[in-house]
Amino acid sequence: MTNTSECPFRLDNLPLTYSYIPAVNKGMTDGSKWMLLLHGRGDNKSSYEVLAKEINVTGVNFLALNAPFPMPMGFMEGYSWYDEHFDPQEIPYRKSIELLIQTIETLYSQGLHCSDLFILGFSQGGRMAIDLLHHLETPIAGAMALSPRMSSFHNYINPSQALTKTPIFSAHGALDPIIPYSETKAEIQRMREVNPQIEFQTYEIGHEIDIMEIIDLRNWLNELI
Repeated sequence: MTNTSECPFRLDNLPLTYSYIPAVNKGMTDGSKWMLLLHGRGDNKSSYEVLAKEINVTGVNFLALNAPFPMPMGFMEGYSWYDEHFDPQEIPYRKSIELLIQTIETLYSQGLHCSDLFILGFSQGGRMAIDLLHHLETPIAGAMALSPRMSSFHNYINPSQALTKTPIFSAHGALDPIIPYSETKAEIQRMREVNPQIEFQTYEIGHEIDIMEIIDLRNWLNELI
């Protein structure tokens, strides 16, 4: 998964551990689209190598990233983007934002255009995917937040263009026992005041990624590509 011999970018200087999954089929595209995959709390990039295959959108290359902070989960190698008790001023959260921005800027410096970049995250990773839009200067191709723990501390008085003009797909399970569905829905409604390009889907599932969710996500992506 990390064989980069045919990769158009140099990835060995990225600040986060990664797996590179090249586009399986370019079809009629030029294969220039890239998607960053951000896992949830206690998980790792390996799970998202599988997700990349399930999404399987023509012409999209994937970078599954490990969060920077080790969080052992039994026999599994786990990582987190920030501490369990979230504080936007805490060092782990701010460091994760910084490292993700460095990752994006490294790709930009090698020729990736912002209009060719997608970011997808689940749970903690979903929060990071949306929060990055507050820090980026230019809109990207799309952001996806699946069962995200949304940040409610943002104000939308002077939102970034990345936040107001990037197409966003968000989804949440109505039966989620970990992150209340109502919290995500409420914050999405706030965001829609500054960005009408937000699609929000509800599924009768818990804290997980469902096959119907992947199908809807794939259809949404194909409309953009």
